Amino acid sequence: NAFLGLNYQSWAALSVFLQHLRYNDLSEMHLEASKMQDFDLYFKDGRKIICEAKARKAAFSESALKGLFNDLKKKKVVLLTNDEFLVITTKASDDLRRMLKRVRDYPVSYAKHAVENTSFCEEEVELLQKVRIYEIGQEDSAKIAFALASELIGSWLDSSVLQQVVKSILVDKVFHGSAKG
Repeated sequence: NAFLGLNYQSWAALSVFLQHLRYNDLSEMHLEASKMQDFDLYFKDGRKIICEAKARKAAFSESALKGLFNDLKKKKVVLLTNDEFLVITTKASDDLRRMLKRVRDYPVSYAKHAVENTSFCEEEVELLQKVRIYEIGQEDSAKIAFALASELIGSWLDSSVLQQVVKSILVDKVFHGSAKG
């Protein structure tokens, strides 16, 4: 269902944005930018985190990640040394998590062997080393967003008022921002 996916993506974007807003280095967030993925965070030091949110019944797999890589190639997106690619999903496959751990934990020369029996090629090892998987359900993303919004506001608000504020941000900024691109 496309609406469920958009709803998941919106809560994930708000949650991740608020997590990074606590630090002084966040510069801006782009929603559905033409050359990027679902949303992207840009930092004052020039680095970026490209974010893709995927709510799925089946676990997010190597083939799903390969599809995202293909999208990046088509859009000619380049990740620099300090950039990251964050996949927010309800569940990642065990095979994907194991492969990413092997690729991240070893030098590039050895990590190339970790992709031998996968759909990835040696040239994608450096990109694979930039991938982080964040497994979280929509309900937990919403709870995190409410908690962080309360912390960032810096004063106590009644829970109904806090919910109105967060949902207003979600609808006005995230939903509408995603629709505009």
